[in-house]
Amino acid sequence: MNCNKISLLLLIWTILLSNARAQNTENSPLSRYGLGDLRSGTPVWISAMGQAGAAFSSPNLFSGQNPASAAYLLQTDVEIGLVARQHTQEDNQGEQYGEWTGGIQNILIGIPLQNAINDLLERKSRKHYSSLYLGLNPYSGMGYNAVVDDDTDTNNIIRRNLQGDGGITAFRFGLAHRYKDLAFGLGADFLFGTLTHSQSLLFLSQTGSHDAYLTDQQHIKGLRPVFGFQYQGTLNQKQVRADENSRKNILGAGLQLHIPTNYKASYSAIHLTRYDEFSVGNVSDTILNISEQETTGGFPFSIRAGLQYLHQEKSGWVIDFQYDAWASQQLPQGLSGAYADALGLSLGGWYRQGRHPYDPFFKKSTFRAGIYYQEDYRIIRDEQAFRYGLSFGWSYPISFLRQDAMIHLGLDAGKRKLGEIFTENYFQIHFGVSINDNEWFLKRRYN
Repeated sequence: MNCNKISLLLLIWTILLSNARAQNTENSPLSRYGLGDLRSGTPVWISAMGQAGAAFSSPNLFSGQNPASAAYLLQTDVEIGLVARQHTQEDNQGEQYGEWTGGIQNILIGIPLQNAINDLLERKSRKHYSSLYLGLNPYSGMGYNAVVDDDTDTNNIIRRNLQGDGGITAFRFGLAHRYKDLAFGLGADFLFGTLTHSQSLLFLSQTGSHDAYLTDQQHIKGLRPVFGFQYQGTLNQKQVRADENSRKNILGAGLQLHIPTNYKASYSAIHLTRYDEFSVGNVSDTILNISEQETTGGFPFSIRAGLQYLHQEKSGWVIDFQYDAWASQQLPQGLSGAYADALGLSLGGWYRQGRHPYDPFFKKSTFRAGIYYQEDYRIIRDEQAFRYGLSFGWSYPISFLRQDAMIHLGLDAGKRKLGEIFTENYFQIHFGVSINDNEWFLKRRYN
């Protein structure tokens, strides 16, 4: 293995890790509840297919949605994705708010532990394949800023300021092994982050009042194990054996399981009042002062099951069903809201006309599309939110000696709704790159 490549990879990883949490904070009122708004963290090309990927496998693309799919890689695959998001929110009073935000969508690397070039030059037929993977992506995001004025009594106008900031990041790692067409994977997501809620209650009509200021903060960290299984069966096996130039028709199935686990949370809070006259800024009374109190929360049992059909390396479709059993889990102290079980369904596909590096532009391009529906994991004011949308994507390959790259562009338009309380229309632009390398674990000498 080339030491320069390892050094460069570690440098890139360090830079991206240091910036992964420095996302452009989005103003989302619903993120005040639970662990914030959950992020997908999938590669751009999976997002373009409705985020369906439990059964997806490829020799040069790793989705990360199922750890078992890493065992099908024949080349090292590095995935980097960025996202820009525009959204318009409307409340039940008809007031609207819109903004652009963006940041890192995912960083992912899958590494086969054997080299396909070695096997070819040694004329080795292999039944067992192993791979490892590492990844980093936002798991959830929290950001809101609201001002509520109560002027029903003109002699006692009260202003309430609500602010929140933070998020949880997932560092992912795991191993996968394949025997012939059956693969299994074992991994874990190390989740860590900080969620901060701030409130102030100001009495605007009265001088000399005691205004209240409340700050609650949660530091969260925990390990969430994940298991994956995949099977890819060739439907036209007899035809392929009779003619080695025949392309395969493949039907595959995939299953990903997260087992329920607890995470540790460190809760700190400072609630106080300040006298707004004469001694401005001086604390008049400390109502609550908690420093790093240990508490716990829970991640749910989750299952994602899917099917994949590939037709002669030119087209394919994928479908996923997801269930997250959040209702049985508890929120740690300092966080508000309630959990609900959530269902999700996604369907996508892709098409590529050509198969050769010398094909013209459009023949080499891969076109993707998908649809999705996803329930929210929280109950807010006795309502459960949901979102649905359409996604589209385009990918284009770039070839080098023993190395390949692919650029991806994705578009995603959808709606999120919480009863009659809240509606959000959003539009996302995704940009990503896949980098493949054949030289990991390559032997330089052969007998």
